[in-house]
Amino acid sequence: MKSDEPPLPLIWRSERIVLPPSGRLERVASGWRMLTPDNPGYWWGNVLVMDHAPARGDLARWQRQFRDLIHAPQPQSTHMTFTWAGPEQGEIEPFLAAGYVPSRLLVMRASHLHAARAADAAVTLREFGEPDWEDLEDMLVSGHVSSHGQAAYRTFLSRSIANWRRLARSDLGNWFGAFADNALVAGLGIFVEKPAESGRVRLARFQSVLTAPAWRNKGICSALAYEAARQTAIRHAPSEFVIQADEKQAARRIYQRLGFQIESIWLGLERGSGHDAIAP
Repeated sequence: MKSDEPPLPLIWRSERIVLPPSGRLERVASGWRMLTPDNPGYWWGNVLVMDHAPARGDLARWQRQFRDLIHAPQPQSTHMTFTWAGPEQGEIEPFLAAGYVPSRLLVMRASHLHAARAADAAVTLREFGEPDWEDLEDMLVSGHVSSHGQAAYRTFLSRSIANWRRLARSDLGNWFGAFADNALVAGLGIFVEKPAESGRVRLARFQSVLTAPAWRNKGICSALAYEAARQTAIRHAPSEFVIQADEKQAARRIYQRLGFQIESIWLGLERGSGHDAIAP
């Protein structure tokens, strides 16, 4: 990044941690472009980060920019996803009328995590070993509610898991799980920046925190997040932990009890190919 460019927001700096080798985040005239050629169906990995909230007339302009900057170099990405720093939502009504779905994301940070209450005694918390990865896709699929389509989501997920395994093999973090009778009932990823990228200020990014429905409200999520952060701090010494949460999710309160504070709000609009997203 050139010295005269604006600093990269925390959310996107942390997103770079989990990008695959082919992924890139680069400045464009309208803001930032993120491309993930290895995973073109990843809506939020192939996205335009806009410099401002949508204004009157931006529906046509933004869609044209997405076609030029995302669809043209990467035709397999048939969705459209835009995001911008909140809290102003701007003129989103034309987007909603055109079939876009809005989102509101909280970016939270903490220098350290508060100790959580003990998890259910029947659960063992530990770092993933190689055999544990086989169970991860099924657990994430079972806990996912989306309009993206099951087959498309599994493709996206299998490619994401392959990238997480690559990061784990590179000693840049790992997944951690809660196991009951050797079955995976909760999990999360936590990955760190390479030291050379940020000197002594090093971020650790949480990824895809999920607990199976039958095991929720037992203190497992908070205990697992604390244990993952504790082990990551020992091994990698990050300066800050970063996590993202949907503003409507109850998990945000769990994160706040662990010591996370809201750093920024990001709003977004997304639409799949079912609405002829790439037509003029």
